[in-house]
Amino acid sequence: MTKSAIERKEMIVSFISSANKLIDEEGIENVTARKIAHATGYNVATAYKYFKNLNHILFFACMKYYNLYIQDLPNYISEDNSSLENYLGIWKCFSIHAFNNPKIFKSIFLDQGHLSVTDTMKEYYEIFPNELKSLPTSLSTMLDKDYINERDLALLEVCIKDGYINQEDVKELSENIIIFFEGLLMKVTNHVDGYSKKRALEIILKFIYNTLHYYNLKSSNVLSPFLTL
Repeated sequence: MTKSAIERKEMIVSFISSANKLIDEEGIENVTARKIAHATGYNVATAYKYFKNLNHILFFACMKYYNLYIQDLPNYISEDNSSLENYLGIWKCFSIHAFNNPKIFKSIFLDQGHLSVTDTMKEYYEIFPNELKSLPTSLSTMLDKDYINERDLALLEVCIKDGYINQEDVKELSENIIIFFEGLLMKVTNHVDGYSKKRALEIILKFIYNTLHYYNLKSSNVLSPFLTL
């Protein structure tokens, strides 16, 4: 690594560390570029020599939580499981980490605007290669996608190949689950209706299970006429 590259990494680490400290102390929703720059000992103009905007800084700061999720994923899948079981397991892992840090995961997956999630992650891991862990191909395919809906569809493709879900139903199935999850995440984030993390996890897993069960029955042509309205 060249001297300039080392200096650049040191500056980026400084801004990320300041952002993480502010997130822990004030909450991610109260962190501004000016506060991060001030805490680092520089001005905003200097920060933007290394980052595109505030979301870019926050995304890098949030990667420590995302990495915990990635490292935990293999604990929720198995080669002995069906693709449906692994799909549910991946959603369980994602939901546990998302509901434990709802504002962080909202920032990563819902608030990035024009930032490419995969491109930004690639940039991050180029700077911090030691944080990049090897994963099974089935997970890598999913994680290479930019948006949560693309990641979900990548997982469901395996379920289609295994005959559990009809191709024509997969988009509707995925949209139902993601819309429901995003609504639940917002409730937990904003402390609406007293939704605890534990209760939210129970609700989303039951919803995903029931949704998969419905579309699996539909693929087997065993639904009654009433249920196919």
